[in-house]
Amino acid sequence: LGYALESEILASQKKYPEAAASMREALAKQPNPVLAARQYALLVAAGKMGEANAFADKWTKEHAKDAAFLSLVGQQRQAAKDTAGAASAYRAALEIDPDNVVVLNNLAWMLNEQGKPEALELAERAHGLAPLNANVIDTHGTILIARGDTQRGLAMLKQATHLAPGDSRLRLNYARALAKGGDKAAAKKELETLLARNPNPSKTRTDAEALLKTL
Repeated sequence: LGYALESEILASQKKYPEAAASMREALAKQPNPVLAARQYALLVAAGKMGEANAFADKWTKEHAKDAAFLSLVGQQRQAAKDTAGAASAYRAALEIDPDNVVVLNNLAWMLNEQGKPEALELAERAHGLAPLNANVIDTHGTILIARGDTQRGLAMLKQATHLAPGDSRLRLNYARALAKGGDKAAAKKELETLLARNPNPSKTRTDAEALLKTL
């Protein structure tokens, strides 16, 4: 725990190589997928992609059934816009745990952005496993709209905002879909609600303000 805490303090100071070194000590004391995923992220932040990928390969070989690590690595790669690397990690995780809702949902979203038909199947599987998960519903609805099933998709996006009314990202996604579908009045109402509930500066608020100006 001491090494892990030291690592996080160093990371907060943007001393990523030093943070990775401390996390390496933490992993030596207690190997677990959360610390391993954090180590991967720290190596990436330090600009050591080769070392990061070598570490990921070594960990997965030594922990062949560790779907949690693969999922976390996939999320890190997705955030870094490494779509090929993220897809590879997600697919490897699904081979171990085919009903992993987070992985199914993340992979579906990413594949939809690439226009790949497989996205809908993955989203449907995730939705079937987690029918009341707002993020899963949002992904499924977004993909349906992309496939031309606009009304059903909008209904899902609306449901997602009802299930998670405080999630500004979901409300922004719904507003975008409404605006794209031509219902500017409804989109404006959603954006005004979002801005009223989120007064602090954020990327979501900036995006909402920009969209509102176009309506």
